[in-house]
Amino acid sequence: MASEFLEYANSKFFVSVGSDRIEQDEWGNVQPSSEVVEVQTFLKESRGTNNQPVISKPGEEQGVNFTKTYLKGYLVNPMKWPNNIRPRECEVEYYGRRGKLQVLSQFPRPFDTELLTGDIVEGWAIFQA
Repeated sequence: MASEFLEYANSKFFVSVGSDRIEQDEWGNVQPSSEVVEVQTFLKESRGTNNQPVISKPGEEQGVNFTKTYLKGYLVNPMKWPNNIRPRECEVEYYGRRGKLQVLSQFPRPFDTELLTGDIVEGWAIFQA
């Protein structure tokens, strides 16, 4: 089911979920296979007080060229995490930039608002600069 905010979707998550198939690796070891599921999202960069510039900072490691941006928003298609499993990290595409999102824990909102808006998501996205 898609959210009413589907027309505002501006980003995508690529979440790896387990499938019901089993594969063998090159040595013949049996292991469960996984597949990547695309989830459409509506995200915004978090702003500071008095609508100051976006909370974004360069990488702290010397010689590494990336930025960290705090993103908040909703899952819009589907409105729930695949298999109802919230990943700790997933690939993100935000306005054409690809990176990794470190998903932070979220508590359910009161009055079941996620039924109308979709699951809430927020966390630090790391993009190559």
